[in-house]
Amino acid sequence: MLLATRGVANMAWAQFNTLMAAALSLVLLAACDASSSAKGFGDKTTTSDSDNIALQVAELNVAELNYTAISASEFVGEYFDLANIVSSTQFWISDPLQFTVPASVISFSLSFHSALAGDDLFLVNLINPNGDSVALQRVSACFSDFCALVMPNRPEAEFAAIAGDWSYQIVVEQNAISRADLRNIRVNMLARVGSAPDLSDPLPVVIPVQAYVTSSVMSSHAINSAMNQLVNLFKSNNIVIDFKPVIYLHDSELESVSPDYTDVRTRQLLARGAADVANIYFVKDFATGAGQGGSLAEHPRMPGETASLLGIAPGIPGTLGVQGNGNGVLVALGETQSGDSGSRYVTRSSSELAAVTAHELGHFLGLYHTTEIDASAQDVLADTPVCTLGDDETRIDPATCPDGQNLMFPLLHEDGGTVLSPGQRFVLSLSPLAQ
Repeated sequence: MLLATRGVANMAWAQFNTLMAAALSLVLLAACDASSSAKGFGDKTTTSDSDNIALQVAELNVAELNYTAISASEFVGEYFDLANIVSSTQFWISDPLQFTVPASVISFSLSFHSALAGDDLFLVNLINPNGDSVALQRVSACFSDFCALVMPNRPEAEFAAIAGDWSYQIVVEQNAISRADLRNIRVNMLARVGSAPDLSDPLPVVIPVQAYVTSSVMSSHAINSAMNQLVNLFKSNNIVIDFKPVIYLHDSELESVSPDYTDVRTRQLLARGAADVANIYFVKDFATGAGQGGSLAEHPRMPGETASLLGIAPGIPGTLGVQGNGNGVLVALGETQSGDSGSRYVTRSSSELAAVTAHELGHFLGLYHTTEIDASAQDVLADTPVCTLGDDETRIDPATCPDGQNLMFPLLHEDGGTVLSPGQRFVLSLSPLAQ
């Protein structure tokens, strides 16, 4: 997510230069062996393949798993700091579920999809093949009807993608366990295998990106200019963006959408995206649309912030390699501004649009904010600078924050937003979507 600040100015960018690198293959993750003591990945599986991606999709009947009761206090204390949203007094934790990561793995992603994800259904207790517990705090996030994680999400050995048998557990709120929408939840696993990229190489990887534009408020020339700048922004951080030709959608219903990824109209837009690329959806603005008077649609988890919202990702990460409502980022081409003479719609500059889009792609591929706006949380990566608040401050100031120049700083401002740390480049370069 990226919010606006006042006084955003144009930034200078280099010209577009297309570069390619050798692709690394992606391979199907195997289900666990039937003789394993843990339950398998799922009884019903399908696969789909393209040149670089092999994906396993399984159906898991959560209602039929074996569970042990735990209290809400145990759940919050042991697994997640969710005290502000947990209202139940009783949860159930499943027996371990197992999946196998293949040899020569570079990275993998795991996601499961349910309308209850993040509210009454959670992924916990990730155990690697060495028997080590991986701290899921800020590794697995649950948003927008899915939970997802990517490994590695930082350079430390604890978070490495290791070949072999992994396990995890599911926690379900007791009153939700018999609901029909838990009968068949979708679980997706994707692994990238081959020779790990040489991160000392000036341009070690390529990330494929596809953009969709739903509004004519910005010219194709301006959008192409912004995307050229985005390509050069990543190139300056040793990452190549393989930017596919922009696809223009002529559907007035999709011109303005809610930033809530569970919204019906937003889902209709996201369904257009392919699974094997990082999708960008450029919309006029974040509103409910003309059918409801064009009124602003507040995001359910961000009350009061939608008016200044520039872009938003479905999660950290998104559902990498999976088509659906978690596969892509939403970016507003402009906003309606009010003044003494009334209201008028103003489009973003090309440099602003490039910076916002790059920031949201960072989230989609697994990067966090360097510092949250109220300084309540900092990046999980050890090498990104962070900001603290003064005694009388309630909001970080890009002018005084040491991370103000970082791409993942949460506020767009005129002097920053282009730099990635080595740890951030590590996460992006090893992404399951990278080639």
